Amino acid sequence: MSLAQQSDPPSVVAFDVPPFGHGDCGDAALGTVLRSRGCAEPDVVLFKTWAFFAEAGTAAGFQLFGYRDDPALERDLATWLDVSVVEHRFTSARDFVDAAVDLARRGRIPIVRVDHFEYQPSHLYRRRHLQHKILLVDALSSGEIRTLDPFPAFQRQQDVTSEQLLAWARPHPEIGRGFALFDVQSPRVTDFDPDLFLLDTAEVTLRANVARMSPRRVLSTGGQGVEAIRKLALCLEAWLLGDESHSVAPVPILGLYDVGAARICHGKWLRRLDRAFGFPPRLVDCARQIEEAGRQWNILNSLRAMHDTAIDAPGERRRFVERQVRSLPNMIRQIAEVESAAADALNQAMERLG
Repeated sequence: MSLAQQSDPPSVVAFDVPPFGHGDCGDAALGTVLRSRGCAEPDVVLFKTWAFFAEAGTAAGFQLFGYRDDPALERDLATWLDVSVVEHRFTSARDFVDAAVDLARRGRIPIVRVDHFEYQPSHLYRRRHLQHKILLVDALSSGEIRTLDPFPAFQRQQDVTSEQLLAWARPHPEIGRGFALFDVQSPRVTDFDPDLFLLDTAEVTLRANVARMSPRRVLSTGGQGVEAIRKLALCLEAWLLGDESHSVAPVPILGLYDVGAARICHGKWLRRLDRAFGFPPRLVDCARQIEEAGRQWNILNSLRAMHDTAIDAPGERRRFVERQVRSLPNMIRQIAEVESAAADALNQAMERLG
């Protein structure tokens, strides 16, 4: 059965809510769809994970993730919200557009992957290939498609032609094969109790987060946890100490914004947990540390952006930015210490909890 022939989930409502402007582009897109289905607090489910992953070997160097392929998130969405996110890949541009328009017309609000390099609203337009996610909220009688970008940095609604959508979503090796569309399949959420969810999942979640962020063996292809952050500093230092090509090449790290956003949102999740139950002790202190790490990741991202945009700048400005970029490895080491202290504090709190 084709995607266009699948039946609608029961009681799906049209998009009529403000954007969920938190987290990275994927969080903002999925959170907005969940809001439209009646979930008042998507962040309680979306931001419970605290993790760090780094993968080497991409075209851009290191790809960072604040969380990645968390099976617990998929399980929570299915168990607590009766939600499944189904990914569809298309090699045919026409099949992609037909499926996307059909879902939008029926109020399903599909999530579509686009490329920053082709996406005019982005500051990375014609600068860097990097995937981004937007929503298709309606198919208009004029033949245009109404898009919504709920990402905090953009938050814009725009009506586009199918040709424009295809240009934005055009496949590229650095963002993935084929045209990608994500169908959020769910009924209207009517009985989700966020406090009950926290009570049922918090202890397991906190222990899993401590395990993820505690020192782990780091592989040559990347790694996870605090030790992976430290290795990232070493790798960036080696890049800066290498040949002079770094002065005319982008900083070889992607995902700095996403990591920072994940920490700030997880800090808020910890505060929400503390307000609900007041356990374990020192939870708010851990939240402060993790949020501070998030702010520092965001500063790193700003410096990376300054460097990348100054590549073609006049000599004096470029030299100034180069001096700032040379501080990045030490800044990353400082972040590792902050996150290590947060992991230790959370581990001690969980030990006292029993």
